[in-house]
Amino acid sequence: MILIADSGSSKTDWILVKSNDSQVKFKTIGLNPFYITSHQISLELQQVITPAWCVPQITHIFFYGSGCASHDTEQIVKSGLLKIFRKAKIFIYSDILGAARALFLDRAGIAIILGTGASSCDYNGHSILERVPAFGYILGDEGSGAVLGRELLKAYLHHELPESLNKLFSLRYNLDIEDVKNKVYSGDRPNRYLASFAGFLSENIHQEYIHSLVSNSFEKMFQTQVYRYPGWREKEVRCLGSVAYYFSGILEETAHRLHIRLTKIIQSPIHELAFYHTKKNAGKTSDSKL
Repeated sequence: MILIADSGSSKTDWILVKSNDSQVKFKTIGLNPFYITSHQISLELQQVITPAWCVPQITHIFFYGSGCASHDTEQIVKSGLLKIFRKAKIFIYSDILGAARALFLDRAGIAIILGTGASSCDYNGHSILERVPAFGYILGDEGSGAVLGRELLKAYLHHELPESLNKLFSLRYNLDIEDVKNKVYSGDRPNRYLASFAGFLSENIHQEYIHSLVSNSFEKMFQTQVYRYPGWREKEVRCLGSVAYYFSGILEETAHRLHIRLTKIIQSPIHELAFYHTKKNAGKTSDSKL
């Protein structure tokens, strides 16, 4: 049996694929090693383990996660998993490689993640050729939930929202300015806090101001995440993540306006990754980073 995980900053999707090809799907909190320790990872998993997991029979674990781009952060995740799955072979990959595999399998193209954060890569069907550096929601992450929420919050605090939207926002959140500053500058996960405001944008996307805010952020995202790759005009672009999925209409409009070949949008890669490891690459369990 194999266990596959797709972990972002907010949540982790898991699929356990049994020997008879039946699947068990579940969720945990996000297991980004920048924000969580090995001990916390093992504690989180202990809370959700059920007999259906058949832990001793799990032979391989393929974990794709945000923050898993260096040896040190990979080891944080691997150590946490090994405390639970002592006999399994564990492979840790970056979330963007998971996105590329889920979106393209063995085809080439530019893969983009738009969730709480944002990242991309130029993928040749086997390996990542190039990545635009991810600078996080303060210095980058255009088009992400955190940046969309940040821009909305800034507009509210600076009294730039149209009156009708300002009233709706005030009634929904009833914000205390000191509390906002504490959560943004001293909070445990400020990116998740900022991304929580993306729901307001989705609910009011028919408003011209909101539509423009989202469209402008997506335009900046394409400029920083697609234009940097050689030959981007000839390449397919595919996106995944909650922001890409729920704002797909504006994402497609913006891509068309910028002459970008956006050909696919999915919300989560977990089912495609299960296919990749069980059908597409049946029997392949190498720990190569491809």
